[in-house]
Order: sequence, then C-alpha cells, then structure tokens
Amino acid sequence: MLMNVDAPSTRFWQPLSEAFTPRTRSQRVTLLLFATVLMGLADLALTLTFLTSVGMIEANPVARAVMQLNHPGYVVLWKLATMLVGIGLLFWARRYRGAEVGTWVCFVAMAALSYHWLTYAEVTATEPDYAVMAAVDDPRWISITP
Repeated sequence: MLMNVDAPSTRFWQPLSEAFTPRTRSQRVTLLLFATVLMGLADLALTLTFLTSVGMIEANPVARAVMQLNHPGYVVLWKLATMLVGIGLLFWARRYRGAEVGTWVCFVAMAALSYHWLTYAEVTATEPDYAVMAAVDDPRWISITP
C-alpha cells in the first residue's frame, strides 16, 4: 500500500502559504489588533510616566487639550476610549480586505510610535534639562502636575 507522504519542505511551507489567504484574514487581523492594543497600552503607560514627571511634547491638539485638564484619569479615559472605538470597528469588520489594510496601517503607526518613544526616552535620559528647554521653546509642551 502506497502512502501519500509530502516532502518535508512542502509540509513546512503549506501552513505559511495558507496564512496569507482570504480564509485566514480574520485571524491575521485579530493577531495584528492584539499587537496594536499591546503597543497602545505601552504608549499609555509611557505617556502617563512622562506627563507626570518631566513632561512631553504632544503634537495632537485634541490629546493636548485633554492633557491640559491636568488629570491623569482623563488621559486614561480618552486613550482607552479612542483605542476601543478604533480597534472595535476594525475587529467588527475583520473579515473584509479594507479592515485588514486599516489594521496594518494602525499596526505600523503604533510600531513607529513605539520607536519614537525609544528615542524620546533616550534623549530625556541624557539631557537633564530637556523639560526646561522644551517648555521655553515649544507651545506644545505639556505636563501634569499633582
């Protein structure tokens, strides 16, 4: 009796080739959204850390307005609400190509923001007077004081 045995290389590539089919789109989008949420939570933690210590530059005028309320709870509420709406909509539409494209855009944007946080943390660690310099020169500088 002959058995149908795939070559080892065929067995290795088959799951990988199926990972990029429309049938597995929902799983890809869910995985990307999960990674995006993790990066978003890290962004929230770093935002709160810098806001309540040295301060930071916030380019987003809506986020800056929320931060100017001078209460960390409002920042947490705003960030979690915006994440919930965006991630929720993409998860709801996860079976469609447009949602996958949108999810990739969000993932790449959060990865770029994570890289920005790494460089920002390096700069503030090496420049003790960074907060003073930024506060004088940039109207986007924001901090939350207790």
